[in-house]
Amino acid sequence: MKKLLVVSIFMLCFAIAVALKCYDCTSMASMADCDKNRKEMDCGKGLDRCSTLVTVFKTQVSETKLFRKSCLTKQACDSKVLLVACNAAAKIIKNTTCTLDCCEKDLCNGGTAPLVSVLLILACALVTFLR
Repeated sequence: MKKLLVVSIFMLCFAIAVALKCYDCTSMASMADCDKNRKEMDCGKGLDRCSTLVTVFKTQVSETKLFRKSCLTKQACDSKVLLVACNAAAKIIKNTTCTLDCCEKDLCNGGTAPLVSVLLILACALVTFLR
């Protein structure tokens, strides 16, 4: 019985340790505003993708944007269920567009900072070799 309890506790700790982490935020101002107020969150059971959703509603008078980062399931990302819902809304609210990006690594819905870092490293390496 003790072994079963120890194994159960170990499995629980392991499951918590390997839970996906994603950024979570919502903004109607801009993606930069969303990123400024983002928080790290541990995705719950079955939520195995990080997502970034941008929805744009255009009318003759104005344009409204919604920026959202959160956790999703692989099924929701693969089936594009949010995009299907957006397209249904587009039939009611004309000129509505949505983009959904999903990824599966910790905090991968954070933005473009890693790309900038890689480009900076490559530029430094190039300058070093050209000297």
